[in-house]
Amino acid sequence: MATLIKDKLDLSNKNWLDIIVDYRVFLTAVVTVVSISLAVFVSGLTTDPTLKSGVDTTCAAYVQHQKFMDVFGNDEFILVAAKSEGGVNNPRFLKALETITHNVTDLDNIAEVVSLSNLQIFQNKGKLFGNYPVIRTASKELTLPDPEQLDTMKKALPIMELLISPDMKTAGVLIRIQDLCRFDPSKIKRLAGDIEGILVKSLPEGTEHRIIGAALLRQAIVRYNIQTGIVFGILCMLIGTVVSVYVFKSFKVTAVTNVILGTCVLWVLGLMSLMGIPLNSTTALSFGFIPITTLEIVIHMVVRYHQFHQVSKKK
Repeated sequence: MATLIKDKLDLSNKNWLDIIVDYRVFLTAVVTVVSISLAVFVSGLTTDPTLKSGVDTTCAAYVQHQKFMDVFGNDEFILVAAKSEGGVNNPRFLKALETITHNVTDLDNIAEVVSLSNLQIFQNKGKLFGNYPVIRTASKELTLPDPEQLDTMKKALPIMELLISPDMKTAGVLIRIQDLCRFDPSKIKRLAGDIEGILVKSLPEGTEHRIIGAALLRQAIVRYNIQTGIVFGILCMLIGTVVSVYVFKSFKVTAVTNVILGTCVLWVLGLMSLMGIPLNSTTALSFGFIPITTLEIVIHMVVRYHQFHQVSKKK
């Protein structure tokens, strides 16, 4: 009987999928052991808060930028923009700007804070010349110079363009953070929360504000990379499930297919952690491609298994 079955199956035409089916018990045990081992390392998967994995570090522009950084330090800053429909040239708003500048300067991991309230520029005061604050005190109230003087200051000091808008309704605060925490997600998140708290408490009612900067953008990109990997992976898994149900007409076989697809994703996560490959905008897309590409192989395996099963059952 065994010889007859062997002749009918024509083992000389077997491919690697046939071998996988024949030794499925042993291979399943091996896969289970490896999966459990890799699952231990999944929690060690890291992200790339520097975003350098998506940058060509060998190009001339990057090398030139690094030389600039070595000489002058990093040129990153967080910009806080506060808009007042009544204009920024009123004592209440300027006092709030002064409070914000002082309180933000006292926060941890802050290297420098620049705003209209602490900016000094070389100018004349009466018959004297020297470095004087941009914001002046008139009748014990804070006030800005007249528009013509502000335009002259903007020409002399380009940074003024970030500190006050042309319509004089928006004022900015430049915040430079320490180099050690620029790529630390937890510190950046805590710092952004502290700055937001200071703004809410200090700004007059009805004032709009925004916080933006390279450090915050990097954190947002990392967060979106994780979301992309999860959402894209789930959607592709659902598509694979629908295809499996349509092809196999069996929920049992579909469940087995999903287990195989999930195992593939687990292996990729574990291997990325072991090899030090971070989760970035490129690798996040793999969690959608893995179920799609793996589904084709699974379909061939299941179909081939049923072919063997039908032939064996007849004999």
